[in-house]
Amino acid sequence: ALQRAREAEVYVDVGVSYSAEGEYGSSRQLAAPNPRPTMPTVAPWYLDAKADLGKYTDDDAPLLGQQIAAAFPTDTRLAEYSRFSDGTQWCGIYIAAKLAHYGYKPPLRDFGIGGYAYVDAWEPEGIAISFANKQPGDVAIFNRPNGSSLHHIAFVGENGKYIGGNQSDTVTETTFPTPTSIRRITPPNTQPIELPFSRPMLLPQ
Repeated sequence: ALQRAREAEVYVDVGVSYSAEGEYGSSRQLAAPNPRPTMPTVAPWYLDAKADLGKYTDDDAPLLGQQIAAAFPTDTRLAEYSRFSDGTQWCGIYIAAKLAHYGYKPPLRDFGIGGYAYVDAWEPEGIAISFANKQPGDVAIFNRPNGSSLHHIAFVGENGKYIGGNQSDTVTETTFPTPTSIRRITPPNTQPIELPFSRPMLLPQ
Protein backbone atom coordinates (compact mmCIF):
# COMPACT_ATOMS: atom_id res chain seq x y z
CA ALA A 1 0.00 0.00 0.00
CA LEU A 2 2.86 2.37 0.77
CA GLN A 3 4.36 1.64 -2.65
CA ARG A 4 1.03 2.52 -4.28
CA ALA A 5 0.91 5.72 -2.26
CA ARG A 6 4.33 6.73 -3.58
CA GLU A 7 3.27 5.91 -7.14
CA ALA A 8 0.14 8.05 -6.76
CA GLU A 9 2.20 11.14 -5.92
CA VAL A 10 2.89 11.81 -9.62
CA TYR A 11 -0.81 12.01 -10.53
CA VAL A 12 -3.34 14.79 -10.15
CA ASP A 13 -6.58 14.13 -8.23
CA VAL A 14 -5.44 10.62 -7.22
CA GLY A 15 -5.16 9.53 -3.59
CA VAL A 16 -4.54 6.20 -1.86
CA SER A 17 -6.37 4.75 1.13
CA TYR A 18 -5.85 1.43 2.91
CA SER A 19 -8.28 -0.85 4.73
CA ALA A 20 -6.62 -3.09 7.34
CA GLU A 21 -9.92 -4.80 8.12
CA GLY A 22 -10.86 -5.94 4.64
CA GLU A 23 -12.79 -4.15 1.92
CA TYR A 24 -14.74 -1.23 3.37
CA GLY A 25 -13.96 -2.48 6.90
CA SER A 26 -11.85 0.54 7.69
CA SER A 27 -10.08 3.34 5.85
CA ARG A 28 -6.73 5.02 6.39
CA GLN A 29 -5.56 7.67 3.96
CA LEU A 30 -1.96 7.10 2.87
CA ALA A 31 -1.72 9.78 0.18
CA ALA A 32 -3.98 12.78 -0.29
CA PRO A 33 -4.95 13.72 -3.86
CA ASN A 34 -2.65 16.24 -5.48
CA PRO A 35 -4.45 19.47 -6.39
CA ARG A 36 -4.93 20.40 -10.00
CA PRO A 37 -2.28 22.85 -11.20
CA THR A 38 -3.51 26.41 -11.53
CA MET A 39 -3.71 28.00 -14.94
CA PRO A 40 -0.55 29.93 -15.83
CA THR A 41 -0.67 33.67 -15.31
CA VAL A 42 -0.55 36.01 -18.28
CA ALA A 43 2.97 36.37 -19.64
CA PRO A 44 4.52 39.46 -18.00
CA TRP A 45 6.20 40.56 -21.24
CA TYR A 46 2.72 40.65 -22.80
CA LEU A 47 1.52 42.96 -20.02
CA ASP A 48 4.59 45.13 -20.68
CA ALA A 49 3.65 45.27 -24.36
CA LYS A 50 0.10 46.35 -23.50
CA ALA A 51 1.57 49.13 -21.36
CA ASP A 52 3.63 50.23 -24.38
CA LEU A 53 0.62 50.96 -26.59
CA GLY A 54 1.14 54.33 -28.26
CA LYS A 55 4.77 54.46 -27.16
CA TYR A 56 8.01 54.25 -29.17
CA THR A 57 8.51 55.49 -32.72
CA ASP A 58 10.84 54.77 -35.61
CA ASP A 59 13.43 56.93 -33.84
CA ASP A 60 13.56 54.53 -30.87
CA ALA A 61 15.27 51.61 -32.62
CA PRO A 62 18.67 52.68 -31.14
CA LEU A 63 17.17 52.80 -27.62
CA LEU A 64 15.64 49.34 -27.95
CA GLY A 65 18.90 47.95 -29.29
CA GLN A 66 20.84 49.46 -26.39
CA GLN A 67 18.43 47.92 -23.89
CA ILE A 68 18.89 44.49 -25.47
CA ALA A 69 22.68 44.81 -25.34
CA ALA A 70 22.53 46.02 -21.73
CA ALA A 71 20.64 42.89 -20.70
CA PHE A 72 23.63 40.77 -21.81
CA PRO A 73 26.66 42.97 -21.08
CA THR A 74 29.33 40.30 -21.73
CA ASP A 75 28.13 39.42 -25.24
CA THR A 76 30.18 41.70 -27.49
CA ARG A 77 28.76 40.22 -30.68
CA LEU A 78 25.24 41.00 -29.54
CA ALA A 79 26.29 44.51 -28.53
CA GLU A 80 27.80 45.15 -31.96
CA TYR A 81 24.72 43.86 -33.75
CA SER A 82 22.39 45.93 -31.57
CA ARG A 83 23.77 49.29 -32.77
CA PHE A 84 20.82 50.43 -34.86
CA SER A 85 20.20 53.75 -36.53
CA ASP A 86 17.04 55.85 -36.46
CA GLY A 87 14.39 54.56 -38.82
CA THR A 88 15.50 50.92 -38.75
CA GLN A 89 12.57 48.55 -39.24
CA TRP A 90 11.97 47.53 -35.65
CA CYS A 91 9.21 44.90 -35.27
CA GLY A 92 11.79 42.20 -34.49
CA ILE A 93 13.82 44.59 -32.37
CA TYR A 94 10.75 45.33 -30.25
CA ILE A 95 10.03 41.63 -29.63
CA ALA A 96 13.68 41.09 -28.70
CA ALA A 97 13.66 44.04 -26.29
CA LYS A 98 10.56 42.85 -24.42
CA LEU A 99 11.91 39.29 -24.05
CA ALA A 100 15.43 40.46 -23.19
CA HIS A 101 14.00 42.23 -20.13
CA TYR A 102 13.23 38.73 -18.83
CA GLY A 103 16.61 37.23 -19.66
CA TYR A 104 15.88 35.76 -23.10
CA LYS A 105 18.81 36.31 -25.44
CA PRO A 106 17.47 37.02 -28.95
CA PRO A 107 18.71 35.04 -31.96
CA LEU A 108 21.78 35.97 -33.97
CA ARG A 109 21.69 33.85 -37.11
CA ASP A 110 24.19 33.44 -39.92
CA PHE A 111 23.82 32.07 -43.47
CA GLY A 112 22.15 35.24 -44.71
CA ILE A 113 19.19 35.02 -42.33
CA GLY A 114 20.33 37.92 -40.21
CA GLY A 115 19.77 38.58 -36.53
CA TYR A 116 16.74 39.27 -34.39
CA ALA A 117 15.80 42.38 -36.36
CA TYR A 118 14.76 40.02 -39.18
CA VAL A 119 11.54 38.02 -39.02
CA ASP A 120 13.19 34.86 -40.41
CA ALA A 121 15.63 34.72 -37.49
CA TRP A 122 12.74 33.96 -35.11
CA GLU A 123 11.38 30.93 -37.00
CA PRO A 124 13.35 28.30 -34.99
CA GLU A 125 12.93 29.98 -31.59
CA GLY A 126 10.91 28.41 -28.78
CA ILE A 127 8.40 25.69 -29.66
CA ALA A 128 5.74 25.60 -32.36
CA ILE A 129 2.17 26.24 -31.17
CA SER A 130 -0.97 25.58 -33.17
CA PHE A 131 -3.21 28.53 -33.93
CA ALA A 132 -5.99 26.98 -31.82
CA ASN A 133 -3.70 26.80 -28.76
CA LYS A 134 -2.12 30.25 -28.98
CA GLN A 135 -1.97 32.39 -25.84
CA PRO A 136 -1.30 36.09 -25.24
CA GLY A 137 2.44 36.56 -25.19
CA ASP A 138 3.20 33.92 -27.82
CA VAL A 139 5.16 35.20 -30.80
CA ALA A 140 3.26 35.39 -34.10
CA ILE A 141 5.28 35.32 -37.30
CA PHE A 142 3.80 36.68 -40.51
CA ASN A 143 6.17 35.57 -43.25
CA ARG A 144 4.46 36.68 -46.45
CA PRO A 145 1.33 34.54 -45.91
CA ASN A 146 -0.78 33.83 -48.98
CA GLY A 147 1.64 35.69 -51.20
CA SER A 148 1.01 39.05 -49.50
CA SER A 149 3.72 41.57 -48.69
CA LEU A 150 3.21 41.16 -44.93
CA HIS A 151 6.56 40.35 -43.31
CA HIS A 152 6.13 41.01 -39.63
CA ILE A 153 6.44 39.70 -36.07
CA ALA A 154 4.27 40.56 -33.06
CA PHE A 155 2.96 39.18 -29.81
CA VAL A 156 -0.31 37.29 -29.84
CA GLY A 157 -2.89 39.46 -28.12
CA GLU A 158 -6.49 38.97 -27.12
CA ASN A 159 -9.69 38.89 -29.16
CA GLY A 160 -7.85 38.04 -32.38
CA LYS A 161 -5.47 40.99 -32.16
CA TYR A 162 -1.70 41.28 -32.08
CA ILE A 163 0.55 43.72 -30.21
CA GLY A 164 3.80 44.75 -31.79
CA GLY A 165 6.21 47.50 -32.64
CA ASN A 166 6.54 49.27 -35.98
CA GLN A 167 2.78 49.00 -36.50
CA SER A 168 1.76 52.39 -37.86
CA ASP A 169 5.14 53.67 -36.61
CA THR A 170 4.41 52.90 -32.96
CA VAL A 171 3.27 50.04 -30.68
CA THR A 172 -0.34 49.15 -31.48
CA GLU A 173 -2.89 46.38 -30.94
CA THR A 174 -4.44 45.41 -34.24
CA THR A 175 -5.69 42.56 -36.41
CA PHE A 176 -3.70 40.71 -39.05
CA PRO A 177 -4.28 37.71 -41.30
CA THR A 178 -3.58 34.30 -39.78
CA PRO A 179 0.13 34.05 -38.87
CA THR A 180 2.46 31.79 -40.81
CA SER A 181 3.59 30.30 -37.50
CA ILE A 182 3.32 30.84 -33.77
CA ARG A 183 6.23 30.23 -31.40
CA ARG A 184 6.03 29.94 -27.63
CA ILE A 185 9.17 31.47 -26.17
CA THR A 186 9.70 31.14 -22.44
CA PRO A 187 12.30 33.48 -20.95
CA PRO A 188 14.21 32.22 -17.88
CA ASN A 189 13.00 35.03 -15.59
CA THR A 190 9.52 36.02 -14.44
CA GLN A 191 10.71 39.39 -13.14
CA PRO A 192 12.21 42.00 -15.47
CA ILE A 193 15.92 42.74 -15.46
CA GLU A 194 16.84 46.19 -14.21
CA LEU A 195 18.66 47.93 -17.04
CA PRO A 196 21.21 50.70 -16.40
CA PHE A 197 19.46 53.34 -18.50
CA SER A 198 16.09 54.14 -19.99
CA ARG A 199 16.87 56.95 -22.39
CA PRO A 200 18.76 56.83 -25.69
CA MET A 201 22.53 57.13 -25.57
CA LEU A 202 24.59 58.66 -28.37
CA LEU A 203 26.54 56.03 -30.28
CA PRO A 204 30.15 56.81 -31.24
CA GLN A 205 30.65 57.59 -34.88
